[in-house]
Amino acid sequence: MNATKDVYILFFGSNTLLGLNTQSKTFLHEDFQHVKCIMRDTDHPNWTCIAPRYDRLILEQQKDLNDENIKSTLKELGPKVIRVRVGDDESKDNISLNFINLINCVSIAKYCIGLHSWVQTPRQLFKKLVRMAQTDCFCKSILDVEIIKGD
Repeated sequence: MNATKDVYILFFGSNTLLGLNTQSKTFLHEDFQHVKCIMRDTDHPNWTCIAPRYDRLILEQQKDLNDENIKSTLKELGPKVIRVRVGDDESKDNISLNFINLINCVSIAKYCIGLHSWVQTPRQLFKKLVRMAQTDCFCKSILDVEIIKGD
């Protein structure tokens, strides 16, 4: 049985930031300074927010979100939003290069969607996912990419 997950990746700019280490602001694009994920198994009703901070990882159940209101709720929050549908990749022959990555919000988002890529910043991740959505060129675990709010 192959389970799928819906993962909404939220990209925050400098006007919507909370808990970002101020040293990292110097090399990040002002519209792409932080990432967090809201995800659930498609057969499970509860959404979980994964919010990396510079000093801890926050996991919160989002009881007020459901299938009918999640897209409109996330659009109202202000950040750029991309939905990624992820399937289980049962193959055991994948070699992960994720151990090379920095442990930051982007690496946690990549881990949530099973993306093996060299992208390191929120802007690079956004551009990579937009390219995947436009070309329908996905990796093994990613089944679909949808841009919910990209402006």
